[in-house]
Amino acid sequence: MNSNQTSGSLYFQVLGPVRAWCDGDEIDVGSARQRAVLARLLLPTEQPHPIPEIIDAVWGEDLPGDPRNLVHKYVGGLRRALDPGNAASRTSALLPLTANGYALQINRSQVDLEMFTRKVAGAMALCDSQFPRDSELLRDGELPEARNQLNGALGLWQGPAFGQLSGEFFAVERKRLTERQLTVIEDRIGIDIAMGQHTEAAADLVSSLFENPLREHLSALLMIALYRSGRQADSLGIFQDCRRRLINDLGIEPGQELQRVHQQILAGEPVRSLRLSSGADIAPIGLNSSSGGVPAEADNGGTSVLAGVISAPEQRSYLKPDINDFSGREREVRRICAILVEPAAAPPVVVITGMAGIGKTALAMRIANLMKSQFPAGQLYLNVRGMSSHPVEPAEALVRLLRMLEAKGVEQARTEDELAEIYRIALCGRLLTILDDVSDERQVRPLLAGSNSSATLITSRLRLSGLQGAHLIELDTLEPGDALKMLSRILGPERLSVNREAGARILHFAEGLPLAVRIAGARLLARPHLALGKFADRLADEDRRLEELSHNDLEVGGSLASTFSYLGPHSTDAFLLLGSRQEQDFTAASAAAALGVPEKMAEDIIEQLVDVQLVHVVDIEQVEQPRYRLKELVRLFARSQVADLTAQVGADERRQSA
Repeated sequence: MNSNQTSGSLYFQVLGPVRAWCDGDEIDVGSARQRAVLARLLLPTEQPHPIPEIIDAVWGEDLPGDPRNLVHKYVGGLRRALDPGNAASRTSALLPLTANGYALQINRSQVDLEMFTRKVAGAMALCDSQFPRDSELLRDGELPEARNQLNGALGLWQGPAFGQLSGEFFAVERKRLTERQLTVIEDRIGIDIAMGQHTEAAADLVSSLFENPLREHLSALLMIALYRSGRQADSLGIFQDCRRRLINDLGIEPGQELQRVHQQILAGEPVRSLRLSSGADIAPIGLNSSSGGVPAEADNGGTSVLAGVISAPEQRSYLKPDINDFSGREREVRRICAILVEPAAAPPVVVITGMAGIGKTALAMRIANLMKSQFPAGQLYLNVRGMSSHPVEPAEALVRLLRMLEAKGVEQARTEDELAEIYRIALCGRLLTILDDVSDERQVRPLLAGSNSSATLITSRLRLSGLQGAHLIELDTLEPGDALKMLSRILGPERLSVNREAGARILHFAEGLPLAVRIAGARLLARPHLALGKFADRLADEDRRLEELSHNDLEVGGSLASTFSYLGPHSTDAFLLLGSRQEQDFTAASAAAALGVPEKMAEDIIEQLVDVQLVHVVDIEQVEQPRYRLKELVRLFARSQVADLTAQVGADERRQSA
């Protein structure tokens, strides 16, 4: 294959990890530094890339001994990978060295960034303000095609631009490209609204606002989407939420766009156009002049916007408060928000599952508070204490939920079925119910909504796979960066900056478990005189770690104890024996040998521990012989239980011999 053939069959990605393909087969482009050189060469320019600019992009101010020689070395590696038949310095037609630097001789359409730029430009050309405004033409012509172009552009993104490449140059470029991506998302959503796809637009906007809460244009679009859906009160609520955030975080009032949309909605005026980033204005289709900005199919009977706000009943909200130091979980938040607002044939049910202390309730409260405007009939919260010694029975739970709804006829109901029937009738309007700490499907089935407009959010240490149609969201421990962010928000960045190494050790011992991070932060906050290094040393002592990770009513050990009490006799014995071993990882075969039982029986017992998330599968690819693991905090808890039992047996023996 000659160089021209090779060049024409290459494709490059920078909108995500830096990657390359030839004829559809991925090419290994080498180390992180070599990928950084390739990424710099792939950025658009009319001239070859000067070597000093490549050096600046790859190393910044942290220069190695001979950076020019290293650039030549990495370019040589790229030639061997991309153009193996012509790797010599000045004979490579694909990547030649000129007097001015290096130039990658490819068609720009072979780079995903160029395709992104072209698709966006094509979409904006279709939305040019000169095209006709006839609504039927917009449905069947330019507007849908523009939307498809923008979707195609966004589909090219496979993660943060340049992946994990570090350095100031790539950080600045990544930020610039991310801003372009977000602008395209806003334009695509604006077209969705113009085409009448308000539900889809609202779902995307809720997710985008979670990540960009101070971006006013997103709030304006969400206000318009809700307004044109006939939900004027919710639309005005979005304005108040955004205004409160801007004042609290930045000390400023909303800008002109948000103020204008707010005034239009207050006055009941139609939203006659949506402004795209290119400056083009697009007109929403299907405007009904008698209903303000609301399409004809969403007409609310001609009532004015102000009348709807004034006459609306007070929203019932029994939510626990959101927490200011909530960190991470962006992917889970986006997914759950989308599930809760997507049109579906059955009421959406989401089960958030994970081990004790993993942050299931915190995530549920974050989502419920974010989604308040999507459930104007109210939000109910009930802790059913499934893992406690006195769980709430379904009949009692129904009575408590009905009282929140101020339903009539509760006292006359004699059976659980009658209570469930009253509950289903009482669930009118869009209402969100959070059922916390559910033990099994039996406890929650009678509490599920029957109306498609309502939704249920469940937290449980078990996966509740027997709930038909439920969406399962399984939580893992926090990523190191998110755990650090959480601890920093609790303590304040100044205190962590004093001894970053000690902070890293504390987070290591907390294992990314949100409850453990919260307790560590709370203890340090309560003792401003306690040095981080000294607290890290205390956590390093395995015999004291669980004791150190307790503060007032927060205890890692106590949280695990409620799961431990849920176990049967065989699984209890197995957990204590496996936890007393030094090895964290094991297989069913090694567990069978330790327990002295057949391998099949050991596998069944281990799976019971997996069900309650005391044991985790760590090598799921090995389906023939999966590997299991006890997290270190769980193993230390098992050891503490063995020590307590041993002490109790010793005390009993002494009493008997006395």
